[in-house]
This record gives sequence, structure tokens and C-alpha cells, in this order.
Amino acid sequence: MWPNGKDMVLSQRKAPAEVMPTLDPNPPRIAKVDNSLTYKLNAEQLSDDKPSFGFTIPANSDTRQPVILAFGTDAPGSSDPSATLRQHVESQMVVLDLTKGGSTTPTSGSSAPLLPYQRMIVAHGIFLTVAFLLLLPGGALLARYLRTFTPAWLVGHATVQFCLSAPAIIVGIVLGVLGVSKSGALHFNDNHKRLGIAIFSLYILQVALGVVVRWIKPRNTSRRPAQNYVHAVFGLLIIATAMYQVHNGFTNSLSRKIN
Repeated sequence: MWPNGKDMVLSQRKAPAEVMPTLDPNPPRIAKVDNSLTYKLNAEQLSDDKPSFGFTIPANSDTRQPVILAFGTDAPGSSDPSATLRQHVESQMVVLDLTKGGSTTPTSGSSAPLLPYQRMIVAHGIFLTVAFLLLLPGGALLARYLRTFTPAWLVGHATVQFCLSAPAIIVGIVLGVLGVSKSGALHFNDNHKRLGIAIFSLYILQVALGVVVRWIKPRNTSRRPAQNYVHAVFGLLIIATAMYQVHNGFTNSLSRKIN
């Protein structure tokens, strides 16, 4: 449903997958706009932050009704029910319990199973949380404390920071990119996505810096090389930034993709 001038357009559509739904010429049940549940289209109400669009549809024998709610900020700008739809900005999946009655809201419904792209986003969050908040800090602590006990600390540090962390990071990023693509959303259109690329770039730079620290050492000096300090500070910066990124992902970006 969308407003077009002073009228409300209702379009019954269907889709075979996560693509723009197209007009259904013969829907099994015909829906009609319910003016008692829909705002009159005046300037004041269109600017309200809680718009209301209502319709009625003939009942059948179903007792549970899966519903996908999607909301966009741009109307198609046409009264044609088959007009091209703009990408929605918020969506939610619920299952309405029709045996309870008396409610036109999904508050009593239960969450429906996650869509494939939503599962990818969840897996993306899990992989990168493990990599940046468990493996990388663990590898840093290993280097900090084991170096006083055994010269093998370097092998352990490199194994955790690269051999274990790099695959988890790459898999997490790939899942995030695929999830965004499959959902039909844009890449790099918010701070979480842009900061994610920045952190990944810093991680690659940090790995390269670790190689320099290991194999390229200043001559004729008994002091610890400056590059060692840069490597340590750089690592702390990446971990601190990743903590903010994970928090932002779970509280903002991930909740929008799932709810």
C-alpha cells in the first residue's frame, strides 16, 4: 500500500524469492483498503512518525498467518498497482495467531523462521565476533605473557593471529557481503559497513607489519625497535575499534536485518 495524492493504492503481489514482488492478476482473496484503519492523507498525518495503512481481506480456515511487514520511505509515485516498488528500509516477519482475535497488531505473534539472507547476517556476526573479540585478543595476550617463558611464543602468536583469525575474518566478511546482496540492500551505505572495510584493511596492514617486525630488524642497536611498539599499539587500536564495531553490529545493523 502507498499514498498517491489523496488516494491510497493497494497492490496485491507475489514473488518466487527475495525479489521485488509483482502484481498478482488473480489473487485467491481480494483485499480492500480499510479507511477506518488508514490515515486520511493530509500533510500533518503524512509527516507523523507512526503512519497507519489498513486493509481487510476475506477470512479462510487458517488459524495462523505468516506476515512479512516491510516499510519504505519512498512511494512509487503512481496509482498503477503494478508500479515498480522502491527498496524498503525496515522489515519484520511475524506469525499472527488468528484464534485470539480482537487485535490488528502482530504483538501476539511469534517470530517466523529466518530467511536465508538473515541467517547469513547472523553467521557473519558470529564469525567476526569470534575472530576480533576472542582470537585476536587471545593471540595478543599469548604474545604478551608467554614470551617470558618460552621462545615458541612467536609461533603461537602467528598461528592465532593469522592461521586461525584470517580464515574466520574472511568467511565472516564474505557472509556479510552475500547477505547484503541477497537482501537487495546497498553495500557501503552505512557506517557499520564502511567501518568494517576499514578494520579489515587495518588487519591486513597489521599482519604485514608483523612480518616486518619479525624479519626486518635495525642493525647496530640494543634497544627494542620502534616498529615493535607501532605493531603493539596498532593491534590494540584494531581490537578497540572492533569492540565498538561488534556492539554496533549487534545492536543496530543486525537487529534491523532480523526484526
